[in-house]
Amino acid sequence: MLSARVGSLGDNELGGWYSYRASKAALNMMMKCAAIEVRRLNKQAKLVAYHPGTVDSPLSKPFQRSVPEGKLFTPAFSAAQLIDILDRSEPDGELAYLDWAGETIPW
Repeated sequence: MLSARVGSLGDNELGGWYSYRASKAALNMMMKCAAIEVRRLNKQAKLVAYHPGTVDSPLSKPFQRSVPEGKLFTPAFSAAQLIDILDRSEPDGELAYLDWAGETIPW
């Protein structure tokens, strides 16, 4: 599932973006619930809430000037990172909340 770092309670240092943050936090909770249900059926399943970084898209256009150099990604790059992360993920019945670099994001 595509999520975003702004859905993290532990990583919120800026505030703002109330509706977007709340929607991503709700998505993360839904993923947590789904992971529990899926694990009951298949202990080898792996669910991933993925933060693709800031992707060059119409959604991010208004905010791109504040994106640090080297941190605005093409859609192809973010998709390739997701595929790599999924290929390296262990099917352990757990939910992971990961960013584009494969780093864990605090819930």
